[in-house]
Amino acid sequence: MRSVDEALLKLRLRPVHEAFHLVINRSSVCAFAELSGIDAWPYANQNGKASAPSTVLGKPVKPLAIPENVSGTAAADLSKGESRATTTDPRLTAFLERSQVFFERAIENLPASDQEAMTTFEKMVSTGDAKDHALEHAARVDHKLSFSKECQELISAAVHLPVLERSFSTVWPASVRYMLPSNEPGISIEQTWSPALAWIVLHSFPGQGITASMFDRLQLRLALAEIFLSIGMDSDKAWRAAARVRILVLYTDLLKDSLITAEAFWADSDVRWLTGVNKASGTAYFNKEQFEELLSWMQLPALLEIARHDTVKPSSINKIELAVSRACSVAEEAGYRLDKYLEISRGVLKGAQSLSPIETHHK
Repeated sequence: MRSVDEALLKLRLRPVHEAFHLVINRSSVCAFAELSGIDAWPYANQNGKASAPSTVLGKPVKPLAIPENVSGTAAADLSKGESRATTTDPRLTAFLERSQVFFERAIENLPASDQEAMTTFEKMVSTGDAKDHALEHAARVDHKLSFSKECQELISAAVHLPVLERSFSTVWPASVRYMLPSNEPGISIEQTWSPALAWIVLHSFPGQGITASMFDRLQLRLALAEIFLSIGMDSDKAWRAAARVRILVLYTDLLKDSLITAEAFWADSDVRWLTGVNKASGTAYFNKEQFEELLSWMQLPALLEIARHDTVKPSSINKIELAVSRACSVAEEAGYRLDKYLEISRGVLKGAQSLSPIETHHK
């Protein structure tokens, strides 16, 4: 009976998953890569790769055509501190429109309680005696418009991520080059761009982004893995990328400090899998390279916030780099023992341990 219920649920969610596939596919990955100054044609013209479905609920959708010559001026503008409305580009407009279709399909398949939770209110100035219901009604933000606005701002910022990458110092782990969009030669654009774009769309859900319960109800882990497989990732990388998106969806609020010490975070099965947590002689260890990969990936929200403001401020980048360096140093000092890492991290956050050795370790 359970298998029948699961099959029916998958059938009901097919329009949602197909709509998501139309957002994240080889064509959209290439469009963002080209706009950021990367030559995506070798990837776009690969043979033998599955393509995205051409319809959503039977309605034809025009493909994202990629011109032969794209200057990448959007990225160049950021480095000059110039503002540019990148969403006027037809490819980004198409991406935004398809994201909106996915969002609408998604909320149609969510219970009323989840839909109500996504309706937000702007802050109102109280005048004292009675609540102004007319003002309250006017302040209500339609969740569809809220999604569209947030998604537009984030995808405009995403085009500029490779420019930020060029300003990184050697403090960053080497893994950042292949975990986040960059202009590094030989880096897989499907591995860097597709998870980033998927997170952007999911984080654009009104409120604080899509919730864990919504993510699970819509079976988005499966949808993401299938999408990543279809655009060229092997099976292991596809499922790992899907898990990374899920983790960033669930734990974005914990990223104010890169020394993540929450028990819930380290108890998460995906976190333990992606960081290679294993036990030896009763002690839990994590893997250095895998930890640095996840750490680098989880800086995406902070980097997008910097890119949103059009100009690159070295101090903003330096602040993130210091936090990343500190986390890597603490992990090394702990010998990659999980309990020791958490102990030292909490001491650092409480100010019980001097930061100077950690801050200077990688300099």
